[in-house]
Amino acid sequence: VNIITKKTGDEWHGSWNTYMNAPEHKDEGSTKRTNFSLSGPLGGDFSFRLFGNLDKTQADAWDINQGHQSERTGIYADTLPAGREGVQNKNIDGLVRWEFAPMQSLEFEAGYSRQGNLYAGDTQNTNSNDLVKENYGKETNRLYRNTYSVTWNGAWDNGVTTSNWAQYERTRNSRKGEGLAGGTEGIFNSNQFTDIDLADVMLHSEVSIPFDYLVNQNLTLGSEWNQQRMKDNASNTQALSGGTIPGYDSTGRSPYSQAEIFSLFAENNMELTDT
Repeated sequence: VNIITKKTGDEWHGSWNTYMNAPEHKDEGSTKRTNFSLSGPLGGDFSFRLFGNLDKTQADAWDINQGHQSERTGIYADTLPAGREGVQNKNIDGLVRWEFAPMQSLEFEAGYSRQGNLYAGDTQNTNSNDLVKENYGKETNRLYRNTYSVTWNGAWDNGVTTSNWAQYERTRNSRKGEGLAGGTEGIFNSNQFTDIDLADVMLHSEVSIPFDYLVNQNLTLGSEWNQQRMKDNASNTQALSGGTIPGYDSTGRSPYSQAEIFSLFAENNMELTDT
C-alpha cells in the first residue's frame, strides 16, 4: 500500500529501510538510500503519519565513456560524452488526521523536499569550457519544494461521499547560469545560481452519488480551480536575434508569467453485470 495514501489507524506502526548498491565497475556511481515511516493515534479523534527519505547516488566517472567519443577538433578535441549524473535527495512529509464526526475527517498535511544533482560533465554535443571541467562532481542545480494542504473527506448513510481539498505548493529551481542559444547552449557561463520560482494553488471539490436506475450507478460531479504563477530569472534572458517578434521586447523581458485553469467534470459508473 502506498504510504502516501494509506490511512492512519488505531495502532502504532513504523518501518525503516536502507539500501546500498555498489556497482562491479568503480567508474559507475554507487547508491545509498534510507527511508522511514511512522503512524499511529494521537489520542481522541486525532492520528498522524510521518515519513521521510534520504538518498545519494554518485556521478559516474568523467571518463567512463573514454574510447566511445566522436572525433572532434579544435578546442573540443579532448571532450568525452558524459556518464550518468549523480543525485542527492531528501524529503519529509507529515499529516495529522482529525475524525471530527462519524465518517467525516479533516487532514492537514505539510511536506518539504530538496533534490540536487552531482554533475557528471554532460553538455550539448560534448562542448566544454573551464566551468564544465571545474564543476564535475559538484551540485549545479537544486530543486526545493514545499507543500501544504487541507482535505475534507465525508460520507453519509445514504452512500453519498465527498472529497474536497485546498493545496499550496511552492517550487524553487535554483541552477548555475547556462548559455541559452548557439554553440554555448547548455554550457555553464557562471558559477552564480539563478532561481526560477513557481507557486501553485489548487482548489478541488467533488461529490459521488449512488443511485439505482435500471442498473446500479454512481454519479460523480465536481469542479477544480488551479492557479500557477512563475518568476523565471533564467530561461527568458536570451536577447532575440534574427528578427523581432511582435509584442515582445528583444531584451529586458518580464520574468513573470501565470496561468489559471477552471474545470467542471461529471462521471457516471454503471454496474452492467454482477461481477
